[in-house]
Amino acid sequence: MIRIQGLRKSFGGQPVLRGVDLDVATGEIMIIIGRSGGGKSVLLKHLLGLLRPDAGAVLVDGMDITRLRGAALEAVMQACDIIAYFDDDYIPSSYCVEGIDDFFRMHPDVAAANGMLLADGINSAGIPYEEATELVSRHDNRPRAQGVVLHELNGLYGCNMVFRAKAISEERFDEQLPLYAWQEDIDFSARVGRHGRLVKTNAFHGVHQGMKGARLSGVRLGYSQVVNPTLFALSQDHGSRSPAP
Repeated sequence: MIRIQGLRKSFGGQPVLRGVDLDVATGEIMIIIGRSGGGKSVLLKHLLGLLRPDAGAVLVDGMDITRLRGAALEAVMQACDIIAYFDDDYIPSSYCVEGIDDFFRMHPDVAAANGMLLADGINSAGIPYEEATELVSRHDNRPRAQGVVLHELNGLYGCNMVFRAKAISEERFDEQLPLYAWQEDIDFSARVGRHGRLVKTNAFHGVHQGMKGARLSGVRLGYSQVVNPTLFALSQDHGSRSPAP
């Protein structure tokens, strides 16, 4: 079942969604009809998770998908010892999970780790999928080395972050930030680092394609790149973090 509760969204001070309430039962087919610019696409983008509301909630089978990062973390914290965050354009080695498991067993003082990147397309046009999988395949056909700590880190690179669930403890991503981007990876992992070591290891490998296709507004992304670090700095100065305007 999909339940929309009090959904509000504005762009540039212009309200588009004004407290929308809607229930769609499992198996029900619903058609949304309205004038051009009336908010139909904006509503659907909220249902797909492509937009975050200014207020309200979108519940799918009782789970608020506008707060999915925190909800997903809560769902696995009690069931898993190790939690990995991989970008959707990160291609892992076939031995990635095995390497992670062995490494965290051998290093109980490690709270979180980044693996080795065979290639990273973030500072180029990006690495095509076929090229990325070929690089991973070539790597997997070589003899495997014992996973070791290469060096200490102050924060993790978000395309391949692996955490010990116990070290995460009460730390959570801040769902009130206007957009999730690389600064949030650094902030979250640095806070987890209070409970153990943050390290780089050769225990697992992969390719970060660094795809450039945008899913969200570039204006919103640009805004988040300014306001999110400001909020992080304020939280360090004052011991708390206030929601973005």
